[in-house]
Amino acid sequence: MEKKKILYFILVPWKWIKQRPHFIAEDLSRDYDLTVAEKYPFNKKLRDHKGEKITIKTYFQLPKDRIKLIHNINAFLQRCWLRKELNSSDVIWLTSPLQYTYLEHIDKSKVLVFDCMDDLIEFQPTTRRKAIFKRQEEKLYKDADTVIASSKFLASKLCDRYGNREILVVNNAIRNDINTEYKELPESINKLINTDKFIITYIGTISNWFDFDLMRLVLEDNPKAVLYLFGPLDAELPKHDRMKHCGVVSHDFVFSVMEKSNLLIMPFVLNNLILSVNPVKLYEYIYSGKPCLAPRYGESESFGEYVYLYESPKECSSIISQLIAGQGAKQTLAECRKYALSNTWSDRMKVIKAELEKKLTEKNRD
Repeated sequence: MEKKKILYFILVPWKWIKQRPHFIAEDLSRDYDLTVAEKYPFNKKLRDHKGEKITIKTYFQLPKDRIKLIHNINAFLQRCWLRKELNSSDVIWLTSPLQYTYLEHIDKSKVLVFDCMDDLIEFQPTTRRKAIFKRQEEKLYKDADTVIASSKFLASKLCDRYGNREILVVNNAIRNDINTEYKELPESINKLINTDKFIITYIGTISNWFDFDLMRLVLEDNPKAVLYLFGPLDAELPKHDRMKHCGVVSHDFVFSVMEKSNLLIMPFVLNNLILSVNPVKLYEYIYSGKPCLAPRYGESESFGEYVYLYESPKECSSIISQLIAGQGAKQTLAECRKYALSNTWSDRMKVIKAELEKKLTEKNRD
């Protein structure tokens, strides 16, 4: 039987750090004829698709898309570059409402999927931009055959904004091929980690959602502690002799870094953006078997058996003091890994594929 065709729009370049859309696309490509549509990356390092098992189709967009004339030109360019794929696909999979601004008149016989991974409105820099984004999101929300949300909180926000409808909640997950081999760390990292201090580690993007004020308080309350930050730096790092940015660490070394740490932390400010996030970071943290610490909010509650949760700076600092005094992880390594491995992308994809097959059947019936 000929495979159904999916045109899968991705919000970040395919060669970017692997995230939710990459894992979903890779799994879908095993059962469907899938083409990934990515916006032309201006970074040369992100353009090389040699050896990829998935078909990548790049389309060009002019910068300053927020200007109406340029937006209309971009819509025309996208339809030209992707005409063949748009016409032949059975499923159009969108990961951003702005992608739909070019595709509102697609054939209604196709299955339209809106995978809402984050509350992208909260990323928009101005009130005007938020309003534009919200109008497009409402159109896509109402026109999509299937809406998928990465968290219950995000699903409830969509319903509050645009009215109730069926939303499939598919949380984030841990990768199936997780590499736990402990590799020898580069000398530059070893120099930092070889310390008699209590090592608190954060791995991920460091941006305006990182609670620097909290971490300064923690370090002042716990002079035996040091904080190491691994990942892209997208915010101004406060000056503190026990708070160090260690750069981006290759995924091959992530578990080696975790193994050398005494505590893995996710100190996020609980703003509207973070409240919608099902934290994939915690799945990897838990898998390591190390003590983990995160703020208590709706999406982190489900990790409570394995992760220490705090509600205030004082409670956060107190938990760290107890860990420094010798308190260990909440569960054994075996229990932690069992939990993490019950939340893999292969598990999530069974739910997604069942929903997709249901919608394809309905379209064929119509």
